[in-house]
Amino acid sequence: MALEHLITDARKAAGANLWGAAVELARGGAVQGVSDDGEELHLRVKTGERAVPFEVYLWPKENDWGCDCEARGRVCLHVAAAMIAFNRQEGSDKSLPQPEKAYKVS
Repeated sequence: MALEHLITDARKAAGANLWGAAVELARGGAVQGVSDDGEELHLRVKTGERAVPFEVYLWPKENDWGCDCEARGRVCLHVAAAMIAFNRQEGSDKSLPQPEKAYKVS
């Protein structure tokens, strides 16, 4: 599943600082894939400030996304990190980020 258009829109909306923080979060193993039914990607993003991971949903065909955080703005840190982590996985084996790679504490 190609996310190029979705990622391009999210990156523009996020700005350099937020996108950079999302790259670090994704590289740190904070993203775990939950499901991919071909229409909707469901991922979880764990951050240090919260015990429960944020739930992120991506709808590439609709060029849309959602997160259960209360961040203001078009795109949040969690959505950006989920997109980055999935895109890295997609380039190698086209699967969701796996639990054993997720939630690594750096």
